[in-house]
Amino acid sequence: MKWSINAGRLFGIQFRIHVTFFLLLLYVFFSDIKEGFGQAGLSVLFVCAIFACVVIHELSHSLVARHFGREPKSITLLPIGGVAAIDMMPTKPSQEIVISIVGPATNIAIAILLVLFGGSSIAAALNKSVNPTTSQLFIVNLIVANIVLAVFNLIPALPMDGGRVFRSILALKFGFLRATLWAVTVGKVIAVLFVVLGFFYNPWLVLIGLFIFAGANSERQQAIYLTMLAQRPPDLTIPPEYINLNQDDRITRQ
Repeated sequence: MKWSINAGRLFGIQFRIHVTFFLLLLYVFFSDIKEGFGQAGLSVLFVCAIFACVVIHELSHSLVARHFGREPKSITLLPIGGVAAIDMMPTKPSQEIVISIVGPATNIAIAILLVLFGGSSIAAALNKSVNPTTSQLFIVNLIVANIVLAVFNLIPALPMDGGRVFRSILALKFGFLRATLWAVTVGKVIAVLFVVLGFFYNPWLVLIGLFIFAGANSERQQAIYLTMLAQRPPDLTIPPEYINLNQDDRITRQ
């Protein structure tokens, strides 16, 4: 992806950070600067913590895809989330369901771990007679953020995880291409709703809606390509008795 900075490799997967992600951090910092540098810095740290969870989410997709023979290439952080680039998602419904559902499941697992290790933080946040500390609020908000990430990603709109699960369930009865077209239609409707709501409530919803709309179109094109490739006539394949030619070889009519 253009305008991305390499940030190292993990499990053989290249991590990248899009330059617009740093614009998000600057926006968060200057939005809270009126509360002081300490609060602004804490807000930036919280956003980084959320995106660390996003990286783990995308990493879980990539590692499960590798288990099914699909090689993950990279994970890129964007202001609206993470994108895992995999050579090609499997068309087998059961495999796509597992790859897709593991991401939200990972966020739920993170939330559970935070609950187990930060039980006192939750108790303090719920106890109105006690003022929770900054660290306690940080943990509670991170738990809520992971639950929101899990639920949000399960929205049945391609190319989100819920959209892939929805497509795979439909594919069990209607086939891969028809299921994709149905899922793309649903995804575009949801994307338009996001854009409309974004104009009235939150500009980020507009960006997310546009991302979903573009991703749905990409999924549609890929599904059509894979279907055409699978139906390619045998006579279009390269015959086994082909001849290798060198640069200096000359072809003449017999």
